[in-house]
Amino acid sequence: MKRAFLIHGWNGNPSHGFFPWLKAEFESRGYVVEAPLMPNPSEPAFEAWVPFLESLVGTPDAETIVVGHSMGGLATLRFLERLPEGSTIGKAILVAPVVNAIENMDLMEELVARPWLDRPFDDAMIRRFGDKIVGIFSDDDPYILLTSEEIVRNRFGAKTIVEHAKGHFSGDDGTTDLPTILQFI
Repeated sequence: MKRAFLIHGWNGNPSHGFFPWLKAEFESRGYVVEAPLMPNPSEPAFEAWVPFLESLVGTPDAETIVVGHSMGGLATLRFLERLPEGSTIGKAILVAPVVNAIENMDLMEELVARPWLDRPFDDAMIRRFGDKIVGIFSDDDPYILLTSEEIVRNRFGAKTIVEHAKGHFSGDDGTTDLPTILQFI
């Protein structure tokens, strides 16, 4: 069974930005789609988000696609690194994923983000899926710098794409569709 999981970011929800459009695109291609509201999206916590994602997806297979935006992209990376040896996934598509830093945060946001950012990645565990990971970035993202693109490409072995003038790919900056994703499903 073809399954897709759409994981929104910090302060996001599944009916915002490009997620409604993407859900319809996946469904038109025969996917069963889950686009949950992540736990406490205004204060995303590793201890809540990653186990929630693990429980939601269960055992992924070659017909499983996970799309994570921003903090949802980071949760997707953390999900991948915790999968047991021998696991597989169809695709992990990371849209403006948080990897090493978030720009333009206030002090309260910094306190929420710090536990995520201070936790080192297990690069080898993520790199197992390198040929299944796609990172999509924007050259004018106010929160995620292109140093994140280099990390996703070089450390994790992912294919990356840099879009021009797409901001943070959120509904707030006008992104209501993201056709680039379709070439990977």
